[in-house]
Amino acid sequence: MFSVRCLTCILVSVVTVWSAEDKTLLAGLGPDSPWIVNDIVSGHVDGAKKHAHFSGMPFTMSRDIVHDETEYRIFHDGIVAMETVMTRHGERGLFYREVTDGKKILKMLYSGRQGLVECDIQKNMLDVDDFLAEFMATKSSHVGQLRHAGEHIHISSILDNAEKFGKNTVFHVTGNDDVLREPYSSLIDMETLRNECTTLHNRIKHKLREAGVAVKGYREVMTQEDREVSREFLPRRVKRTKRGTSGKRTKRSILIPDTKWCGAGSANENFEDVGQSRATDRCCREHDHCPYYIEAMSKKYNLFNARLYTISHCYCDEVFRTCLKDASTDQSAMVGRVYFNLLGMKCFEFEMEEVCVERSWWGWCQKTEEQIVAEVRGSLSWT
Repeated sequence: MFSVRCLTCILVSVVTVWSAEDKTLLAGLGPDSPWIVNDIVSGHVDGAKKHAHFSGMPFTMSRDIVHDETEYRIFHDGIVAMETVMTRHGERGLFYREVTDGKKILKMLYSGRQGLVECDIQKNMLDVDDFLAEFMATKSSHVGQLRHAGEHIHISSILDNAEKFGKNTVFHVTGNDDVLREPYSSLIDMETLRNECTTLHNRIKHKLREAGVAVKGYREVMTQEDREVSREFLPRRVKRTKRGTSGKRTKRSILIPDTKWCGAGSANENFEDVGQSRATDRCCREHDHCPYYIEAMSKKYNLFNARLYTISHCYCDEVFRTCLKDASTDQSAMVGRVYFNLLGMKCFEFEMEEVCVERSWWGWCQKTEEQIVAEVRGSLSWT
């Protein structure tokens, strides 16, 4: 769809000017390079607007997935919620929450020391379907059919699939008037969770304004729109992030036990220093040295990364995932689940596009250049 802004760019001459950095970057990017994506396929799925309606007896469920990773599920008073917790030295190191009332879904990521580090409030019913299907160990299509038909989704039918959750699973039938213990009580408090998420969004928007990015809402810079927002509002002369000598970047929110590279900041002393889980550590070490990345709250490749963590080129993430799967250890599987499923780390790919580099006092584009632009993509899946 054309906007007034795009139409004005058609009225000016296109000037192709390559910066020294762009020339250096392109020197290693041939037509078959994994870094360049020539054909982008995109589409829009029209999710039904009908809300999901729940039925069934309330219950809580907990299970140990692997060492230091526990999962909690609850259906109580019309709320369906799930939390995955990774402990570190007996403390809650990282935990991820998904909560829905059938109308919207909250997705919240916490780090033990930092508190809430990322969250999203979505009203897409397809996302609700996917979550409910995962919660009940069934298919999204089945959940969607029930919702489309206006039928109640019998949440406690999860008991029919109890064998899928393994022996280390504890079910407990509750009543809607029962007093719940933690973590269940805070899991179903949607109002408090929503306020917590809104507070984080406001804090990030404040940081964006300090960086010169004018946005109406947090979602503008956390979805596919962030490239456009970046180009239109961020000052051209933003200092590019320089890579440090140690290769330390905030990519993974906690340091995974027995590793020295798989976490924020890294605990490594030198490039050859790895932890007890050598295969997993090597994967993380190589990933941390991906040549193309954008650090948190900084601009690079015409994209402002408003997230609180570094994002890498999608090819690096693909190599990282393959490396972890080839390692085939409990530790590598844990890192894979955290990075790709729990954190849902987004990545970017390169495209060549016309970028406005000179504007009039009124904001009209007067000069454009063809430049490399980073396009944010959705996260890869571990499974």
